[in-house]
Amino acid sequence: YNAAFHIPSRRTVTILEETKLWKKVFEETRPRVCLTTDTWTSIQKIHYMFFTAHFIDRNWILHKRIINFFPTSSHKVDKASSNDVTVKEMSKTLRNWGTNIFDGDHIHVRCMTHILNLIVQDWLKEIGKSVKLVRQAVKYIKQSPARNRKFKEYRESELITCKKSLCLDVPTR
Repeated sequence: YNAAFHIPSRRTVTILEETKLWKKVFEETRPRVCLTTDTWTSIQKIHYMFFTAHFIDRNWILHKRIINFFPTSSHKVDKASSNDVTVKEMSKTLRNWGTNIFDGDHIHVRCMTHILNLIVQDWLKEIGKSVKLVRQAVKYIKQSPARNRKFKEYRESELITCKKSLCLDVPTR
């Protein structure tokens, strides 16, 4: 028995084995990798930022792997300016490695869905009072099984064939 020897956990061994596997895949196929960042808030209200690698293997199968994540103060920060700084630093590192394709000119592509979401959020602010009233009505109906049943009865009496139930929107989607 050697007290200085640390036995790794099963999770650590699994991560190390997966890392070795993916390192081998990358050495053999040398795929082009797309790195993305995103943020998420846990149910405990802890904000995280993720770095994800996306690539297509030689069998044309898309892979997506989280390569790092860390807690952050808030995901409501201006991600565009922090992304610009990150891309600039990453471009410098890639240039030092001799692997900076297109001299870093096309290394950063803005997230189109994020841009569209910002446009829609601005539009929703313009019609905010109406949206607020619809949200209140949905909440009111969904708070009571009796109200929900009555709503379904009205829907059927109006010959509305859609069977989906009411749901509240998710502002970030």
